Amino acid sequence: MASSGIPSRRRRVALLGTGFIAGAHVAALRALGDLELWAVCDRDHGRLHGFARRHGIGRACADLDALLATSPDVVHVLTPPDRHAEAVRRCLEAGVAVLAEKPLVLGAEEARELGALAAARGLALGVNHNLVFHPAFVRLRRLVARGAVGRLEHLDLVHHVPLRQLHGGDLGAWVLRAPEHILYEQAVHPLSLVVSLLGPARTVQVQTSGVRVLDHGGAFVAGWSLAIVCARGTAQLWLGFGRSQTETTVHALGTDGTAWLDLARGTLLRGRKTRWPDMVDAAANEAGRACEAVRRAVVEPARYVAGLFGLGAGSDPHARSMRASVQAFHAALGRGAPPPCDAAHAAEVLAVCDAAAAAVRALPRAQMPFQPPPPVPPRRGEIAVIGAAGFVGRGLVAEALAQGLPVTLVVRRPEALPLALRGPELRVLQADARDPQALGAALAGVRYVVHLATAAGEDPAQVAASMVQGADAVASACLAQGVERLVYVSSSAALYLGGRRPVSDDAGPDPMPSRRGAYAQGKIAAEARLRERARGEGLRLVVVRPAIVVGSEAALQHPGVGIWVRDGVCVGYGLGRQPLPFVLVRDVARALLGALRSEAAVGRSYDLAGDVRLGARAWLAAVQERRGRRFVFVPRPLWLTWTLEAAKWLIKRLAGRPASWVSARDLASRSFRAPIVCEAARRDLGFAPEPDRTRFLAAAIPPAAEGGEAGP
Repeated sequence: MASSGIPSRRRRVALLGTGFIAGAHVAALRALGDLELWAVCDRDHGRLHGFARRHGIGRACADLDALLATSPDVVHVLTPPDRHAEAVRRCLEAGVAVLAEKPLVLGAEEARELGALAAARGLALGVNHNLVFHPAFVRLRRLVARGAVGRLEHLDLVHHVPLRQLHGGDLGAWVLRAPEHILYEQAVHPLSLVVSLLGPARTVQVQTSGVRVLDHGGAFVAGWSLAIVCARGTAQLWLGFGRSQTETTVHALGTDGTAWLDLARGTLLRGRKTRWPDMVDAAANEAGRACEAVRRAVVEPARYVAGLFGLGAGSDPHARSMRASVQAFHAALGRGAPPPCDAAHAAEVLAVCDAAAAAVRALPRAQMPFQPPPPVPPRRGEIAVIGAAGFVGRGLVAEALAQGLPVTLVVRRPEALPLALRGPELRVLQADARDPQALGAALAGVRYVVHLATAAGEDPAQVAASMVQGADAVASACLAQGVERLVYVSSSAALYLGGRRPVSDDAGPDPMPSRRGAYAQGKIAAEARLRERARGEGLRLVVVRPAIVVGSEAALQHPGVGIWVRDGVCVGYGLGRQPLPFVLVRDVARALLGALRSEAAVGRSYDLAGDVRLGARAWLAAVQERRGRRFVFVPRPLWLTWTLEAAKWLIKRLAGRPASWVSARDLASRSFRAPIVCEAARRDLGFAPEPDRTRFLAAAIPPAAEGGEAGP
């Protein structure tokens, strides 16, 4: 293949998309010395410029035309899968080489067409099937290549993973819009290994399990079993999605040996025929496996430290596979050679996905994109909820509708609303919570506003600033439209709860915000800004601070319980006996509606904590009993947690890596040592939390979902 017309100067690499995977591409590209991060493109203006600033990329483009006008040599296509085809085609037609994230496109035939287009233009078209470059899989390929397992006959693969979009309730995510999308998003990982070792699939048989209907009306399939006959052997593949743990393994069976790979941990264990009798043969194989375990115990920590100081790729198998995949593509590009994972390889992988997808074509599709009807005029007593798609927001809307109250939803992405928020009784208006002008238009004629939207991001300082910016924009819109009352939903994180004295509603936020974490700082600063505007401009404000909110749709891994080092392993902020201020979402919703009605509430702040206050140990024991899962609580004194966090901070700073300081005050506050007293909320808002432990636990902890742990 030709050299793609790339000149001898440093190769200009552009990124199309700044989502979750873009940071991994930047890290991989930074490790290559002959490249220049030339430009970046994203349709989200705020995310685009934040990403460009964070990674030092000088050209930030709002669309693909502008990106191509900067004359890049290569574009990494990192958009959602349904946008790949158009983007790849336009780049190739513009004479630009492409490395696309998997899946290349959403069907084998289109992959072949794009491969033909790339070949006709003399351009490289690679696909980031990074699992092919996983260190353990690379070792397996070498074993197979030199005949160490004989002729490879069969692969038994397990790909058992959580799904952040499912657990986070991101119903607008592409992967949840149709039941077969999970195949193109996730199954391509293990299937790329099958194709690499056994060649193209000849036949595919599919069985599914764990089918359930999501809130947007579409089906989700949690379990897939694929039996595949390939050109050079057979494969059995089990796919489990939305699971409680990660388990990605490959068992390779050959005529003269076996190999077992744990890709989540980077382990390869071999089984081979030896010259010894059976008893000694078994011992020899066990000794080999023990040597591998010792090697990993010594090598992996050293790799981690070396990677931290920029002296290697680190110990994370995913990061190493990403780096190796990107490096292999660019190395081939520099030589004028075909990419190691090209369109032909992608087409063979997608052919299996196409065959498996046929098994679920009859299942219901998500009712998306949702186009809300033109809003009716505001009704008497209209309540606008900003951030209604979140956990507390959904509970508030349900309670308001149950009380017959008129509700307007002000959302950034109306197409992603669940079915429960698409009813004809709801007005749905689109506006960004940081845009005062758009918010002002959405709040016209509204009587009350409940502001629930918060902020997230990689940069802690930006998180705090975004919270203040959003609160300020909402205040401006409320004042401009003459809104009668704004209820700002803050958090108990704004309080200092590390002392022993009870904290009452009028205690106010932590007076030392600089010694708190980004989330707490943001809530404290947003409260302060809103109070300033209430004093100076007459904003009728009520601040409400819920504590640890639980309910049937809440994630079990609540950060208020402890530090979740794994989805089922929680390190406590102490020994786990301190009563924690849990509160049911329905009780919070009723109190928020009470804050809209009560004249005594204007200008005041209220804390919401329930009457059933379990320690972390007791809470996790109850979760374990109701969910049928094992949860491990690790008690740890706060001084030890702080010491370990300080040590991690110091190591990262010595390595020149960004690190957020965890203050002793912040950790102390997370322990909830100070009891929260809610007498004023009971008096003024009608706050009446569930007092019965049995009824509380039944409402707080949902039973396990049928067909697997695919729920919250």
